[in-house]
Amino acid sequence: VERLLQTVRSQLPVYMVPSAVVVMDELPLTPNGKLNRQALPAPDRGDVSGGCHTPPRTPLEHSLCALFSDVLQLDSVGIQADFFALGGHSLMATRLVSRIRDVLGVDLSLRSLFEMPTVAGLSEVLQDEAPVTQAAIRMSPVAMADRHDKASRPVSFAQQRLWFLDQLEPGNPVYNLAWPVRLYGELDVEALRRAMAVIVDRHEVLHMTFATADGVPVQVPADLHEVPVVVEDLKDAVNGALDARLVELTREPFDLTCGPLLRVHVLRVAPNDHVLLLLMHHIVSDGWSMSVLFRELGVAYNAFTRDEMPQLAELPVQYADYAGWQRRWLAGEELQRQVAYWKRQLDGVPPVLKLPADRPRGILPGHRGARLNRLLAPPLVDELKSLARSHHCTLFMVLLAAFDVLLARHTGELDIVVGTPVAGRSRTELEGLIGFFINTLVLRTDLSGNPRFEELLERVRHTALEAYAHQDLPFEKLVDELQPVRDTRHTPLFQVLFNLHNEPAQMLELGDLRVVPFGIDRHTTKFDLSVNLVEGACGLRITFEYNTDLFAAETIEAMLGHYVQVLESVVATPGMQIAGIPLLDEVSEGARAAQARRVRPRAPHEVFAAPAGTLVDRFEAQV
Repeated sequence: VERLLQTVRSQLPVYMVPSAVVVMDELPLTPNGKLNRQALPAPDRGDVSGGCHTPPRTPLEHSLCALFSDVLQLDSVGIQADFFALGGHSLMATRLVSRIRDVLGVDLSLRSLFEMPTVAGLSEVLQDEAPVTQAAIRMSPVAMADRHDKASRPVSFAQQRLWFLDQLEPGNPVYNLAWPVRLYGELDVEALRRAMAVIVDRHEVLHMTFATADGVPVQVPADLHEVPVVVEDLKDAVNGALDARLVELTREPFDLTCGPLLRVHVLRVAPNDHVLLLLMHHIVSDGWSMSVLFRELGVAYNAFTRDEMPQLAELPVQYADYAGWQRRWLAGEELQRQVAYWKRQLDGVPPVLKLPADRPRGILPGHRGARLNRLLAPPLVDELKSLARSHHCTLFMVLLAAFDVLLARHTGELDIVVGTPVAGRSRTELEGLIGFFINTLVLRTDLSGNPRFEELLERVRHTALEAYAHQDLPFEKLVDELQPVRDTRHTPLFQVLFNLHNEPAQMLELGDLRVVPFGIDRHTTKFDLSVNLVEGACGLRITFEYNTDLFAAETIEAMLGHYVQVLESVVATPGMQIAGIPLLDEVSEGARAAQARRVRPRAPHEVFAAPAGTLVDRFEAQV
């Protein structure tokens, strides 16, 4: 194999050289005799990075190699292997830092990992513990509270905000989380019921309700240890009835005062064709939680179909323990440290990002939304990752920097503010819990001075790393501390969300059933514009979810095309000044319609021109 690779490298262009070679006795085939690509084993990503298999030399390096392998899910990692070149990203980096804290007793800063992303480099940093602990404040562990206390329990800061929003708009379905999957095969409904009962009994947050004590929301344990599995027959329904029924179910409101805040529906389309719909209110769940639920549901269902009891590890803590710990930890010195950073970072932040809208804002923010998608081909995604590695960044940072350029050109502003979600699970004991942990960071980027894209990327990298170092301050607490001017027409601090989904993805496995996940377009949105990016085998899917009360589909279609053009340009010429990045309208009916309505991106000289010295000169230049 090595000789073959040497021959290939000497005779083919670099972009045609395989990054990894896997030797197999035979190729897996489908029943029709075709290549079964899904059954092919994943290549050892460690072979992609030179020096990956250099063995550890010290006990510390042995420990770090084991932690790298655990987080990256690799069989082995050498001391010179780059964490990010092997597939690591910011969320994996946070998990690695948590494990280093648990195993080695050292609070490593996330920035240290970005600056020293190899085992060899980190071992040198960890040998001198003092600088590390100065950059990362030690966190006390989350402890299990007394379970004999049946009194109400505190809510987390994130739960408090959703409770407050529910008081303003009771039953608003925008915070309903829906997870549908299609099940082909013979479904054991009784095993499904028993499996869901196990999960509800394991996770206390799923049988909590919410009440008010002295004007403050609290969690109240409810006498609920089983969630009904509602089976509905749609065998004789006309075309489109299934989609309509799913949308109808996702819009049914939850009552936070009485629960349950989890619903399970089974829609029978045919004897061996069902749709399983899991519905949860966001106040008790998030995206990571669904991976936990899918994993445990598969274990329990498969056990019950074999007349066995499911074997699930005991949970170290519950969500209520985390909520109490969060309020104790974010007090005093630590609260002051995090608030001080965000006050400096967001001083003078623009109250609203003025994207050119097709319609004026209403008095209250509307939640009616729609989506447009675009798929980036794998070669372009690989080039974006290569650009990130060459600048010690993550793919997220490259994508965000390009998006900042897009927003600057469409708004004419150089002070760009977007929100981005983070998992909020900074401790290993929280990774196996169902609950609402996700937090939102406010990322502010300065595009002044017409920097080269490489320089802008460094600015974004610095901003992101600083935000990660202060990610434990809940967004709700940040708003309370900053006290921005509140406007009922838009959300505070940011109106555009940017999210690269890299949370753990767990496929639901139910016996011999073939499980096919799919999405539901509920035609709702929380922000003016939400950009969601998901990487898969076919490439990187970009979804622009937009507020239809503000934007027409043609406007968002043009903007989505512009974003792809920016990505292609920065990959080709990362040293280009951002004012020179082309932003030509795509030849499409949507783009022409948007241009006809005079909704267009600003020209480079309108955005990035250096201001003259006097007001008169500036006015003349603008004219």
